[in-house]
Amino acid sequence: MDKFKQKLKGVLEDIDYDEPIIEYRAEKLSKTYMLLYRENVNPSVALDVFYTWYLPRPVIKKVNEENLIYNKVIVETLMKTEDYNRLKYKTLIDIDTSFSYTIVFIKKLIDLLMREASRNERRGQGKSSLWSILNYLKGSGDKVGSPSKEDLEKLEEFVKEAHKRAKKTAENVRELKNLMGGEAAGNKPGSFVFGEIMEDILRLASSAYVTEILKYIKGISKTPLVDIRRESYPFKHGIYDGIEMGKDILRILPKELTLSDDVFFKKLIDSQLLLRRRVLSREQGPIYVLLDKSGSMIGDKTFWARAIALALMKEALKHKRKFCVRFFDYLPYDIICVRRGSRTKDFHKLYRMLLSLVSGGGTWITGAILTACKDIMEERVEGTSSIVLITDGRDVIKERAVKKGLKDANAELVTVMIKGSNESLRRISKKYYVVVSSKNYCLKIVSLE
Repeated sequence: MDKFKQKLKGVLEDIDYDEPIIEYRAEKLSKTYMLLYRENVNPSVALDVFYTWYLPRPVIKKVNEENLIYNKVIVETLMKTEDYNRLKYKTLIDIDTSFSYTIVFIKKLIDLLMREASRNERRGQGKSSLWSILNYLKGSGDKVGSPSKEDLEKLEEFVKEAHKRAKKTAENVRELKNLMGGEAAGNKPGSFVFGEIMEDILRLASSAYVTEILKYIKGISKTPLVDIRRESYPFKHGIYDGIEMGKDILRILPKELTLSDDVFFKKLIDSQLLLRRRVLSREQGPIYVLLDKSGSMIGDKTFWARAIALALMKEALKHKRKFCVRFFDYLPYDIICVRRGSRTKDFHKLYRMLLSLVSGGGTWITGAILTACKDIMEERVEGTSSIVLITDGRDVIKERAVKKGLKDANAELVTVMIKGSNESLRRISKKYYVVVSSKNYCLKIVSLE
């Protein structure tokens, strides 16, 4: 961190740029930027952009140093954007979202300046003064000179344009993190920044493909594909869950003891004493998703399928159910399972598969279902497990083999049909749905029962 001690200066009040935590974040921002884009970045600029979004109420201090003029222009312009307060609600004290915004914003800003400076030179306007700003943002220019009014106006313009791109990536990162814990308050703070996967998460969050899938997740109606809530059963030494009537003296409410003897014994004989209802949660198997990645799923089908899988994962983790997903085409691929509290690396692996795997190959639905049944039997859990099959149904199903597999595994099959139909699956599924799209990325999951 020694190289940052001489360079770290900024334009924000209440930030001691010599504190170890500030130096650490400057180093983290610089290293991540280098890993992603193979170029240096001015840590002072990165810090000011980061804390503009991370702090509750950042205040710009009076700046006398000529070298900090660009920092001030960038921060002031960001604070004046129309959606600053709306986006601030998402980045406030959220290190992952603020961090990802900073990295993408600076890269986009540098690219815009580079393109404009090169264009000016091609037009024969000589060496552009924008190179001074570029050198400063890249940390290779200590002296910025006296920038012209035109340069500062150009910088403001590019800051606004870079902001448009960066905010979408930041929102995507936040949504990916929320999916890991059902939007629980304080869920996994710093899970991406402090891990070794920030570069990969940023690449995913910046892609148009992932943006498309996340839009569909927000539009999926709240159709209960499976009963995700944990089952419970009566147990006199379990958790208090309300009041019921009966004659178990050990669970009687104190107020019943104040009754006269004749009334008390009458209620006891008739099992009408007020008792504490106590229950225990029954262990349940995982929510198991089989996701068709065959060639026929290319296009809208694959966007819809993966959005439904992620939405289901979010609900499963919210209710503390284990979630497993397995892709298949003409053969089943490796299974990935996560639960609330799983390591970030496990979610990273799942995201990589769900968000970047390319569809292709044939289809073997029967083999995929039987493999899922085998997995569930190896779990050896009590209660019924749910297998959610997301497919377009283009295959011939061996009904007898599938029925036997489901019975042996004590599993229920829920089929979600995307732009297709399959009567065999409809007969053997406990629930059978079709997906219908409407405007603005809204998907409706309709039951045909």
